[in-house]
Amino acid sequence: MQSAQVKLEEIATSYRQSCLLFGALELGIFDRLVSSETPSSIAELSDFLGLQDYKTRTLVNCLLQMNLLELTSDGKVAAAAVWSEVKDQNAIAGLINYRDEFEEWIKLADLFRNGQKVSREYGTFNSDHIDSYLDMVKMSNYVRTEALASLLIDQLGTINSILDVGGGHGLYSQRLLERNDTAYASLFDLPPAIAYARRTLPDAIMQHVSLIEGDARELEIEPRFELTMINDLLHSFGHADKRKIVENAVRATQSGGWICIGKYQMSDSSPGAPGNNNIFSAKMILNSKEGYLESNEEVLELLAECGVTGAEVHSIKHDIPSVAVLGRVA
Repeated sequence: MQSAQVKLEEIATSYRQSCLLFGALELGIFDRLVSSETPSSIAELSDFLGLQDYKTRTLVNCLLQMNLLELTSDGKVAAAAVWSEVKDQNAIAGLINYRDEFEEWIKLADLFRNGQKVSREYGTFNSDHIDSYLDMVKMSNYVRTEALASLLIDQLGTINSILDVGGGHGLYSQRLLERNDTAYASLFDLPPAIAYARRTLPDAIMQHVSLIEGDARELEIEPRFELTMINDLLHSFGHADKRKIVENAVRATQSGGWICIGKYQMSDSSPGAPGNNNIFSAKMILNSKEGYLESNEEVLELLAECGVTGAEVHSIKHDIPSVAVLGRVA
């Protein structure tokens, strides 16, 4: 049996694997191997990276142990199968955004005591990292957007008017519009996210989309939508702002219409359960001024306070346990 000391040391040093990944990304080793049609020798990689052979070999061996690289039968190095799903260079670059969170994590005790003075999330959305960040988010949510669209169609049938609050990359709306060519969606988000959607949404989808810039806490739109979605947004805010966002979204939905809040799983009834995304909630505390991952129960309570009846929690198939809280506006 593994000793307690060894287990604790494993946890204390696991950041080293992250740093190896970030270092390899910055050096460009994955760019080289993913884009190359043939594996590379250590000497070829050393020449490309501008490193001595022993440094390249050490890095390669670490990445082999992490199953991020693989060796061919003739001893050359190739990208592991995991990279076959991450060929887009912006998506690869987007992983480096996680490196930028390191300063917050290493100061966890101080930030939990004193709070974050400036929301790092808002900084990301107003920086030149926005494209790589949203590319990464879109890639990681690809399966989830498909599953949510299927759930909404199964539960609600045909929906022709959609408001996507904090829609960001636009993929949630796109999935619904692909299934109904008579529908239209209004995508509401901060200006940099709306600019991203304008650049990246397919032309055929853009014909059915209105893009609206704004802050979800100040949303004022007449109640004309059959479905209002709030996906992956509430966790960036404290309770009071979460309520403002939900209240504004409910007001924008027509009577008898539906509200859907998509989020990562978190339940107050089983706080230590493996399906709860507690580490993600800690990340939001570190990256924002008041944010945290709200529980399913908190969302149900907020919806009830804002006049949404019969809301239910539905599980969403995704690598990261997720749910959709779905209810009807009175």
